[in-house]
Amino acid sequence: MTIAITGATGFVGQVLLDRALAEGHELRALTRRHQPLRLGLDWVRGDLDDKPALKRLVRGAEAVIHVAGVVNSPDPAEFERGNVVGTLNVVEAALAAGVPRFICVSSLSAREPDLSTYGASKARAERLVMASQLDWTVVRPPWVYGPRDTDT
Repeated sequence: MTIAITGATGFVGQVLLDRALAEGHELRALTRRHQPLRLGLDWVRGDLDDKPALKRLVRGAEAVIHVAGVVNSPDPAEFERGNVVGTLNVVEAALAAGVPRFICVSSLSAREPDLSTYGASKARAERLVMASQLDWTVVRPPWVYGPRDTDT
């Protein structure tokens, strides 16, 4: 299966890459910086604002796993840009490419959007995914930790 992944260079995304490659999937992953070559993985240079890069990322994919997002920022507008507009851009690219499956990694904080700017942005992003014509799943991890974790 060919899977397109956003957020692949982050904590959760790195674990996802390792697991998916170990299971034999062909991967295409978005990155803002040069990454080392890995068998079975095609890095696509760009970000969530780069629509041509997103088009390349999702072309021919059987699934998109959207992990990328802004979790910390002193500027509330960054949550909107990264989590809401970024998600919309990935959804639109997936729809245009006819991707049959879309998985959005959100946050448990989306269930109480009034508690934080972050939670509110994740709730808005979820609504965009749910309103799309994609075959979607939204996952809300409450907290993630483990090897390579620098926050916990």
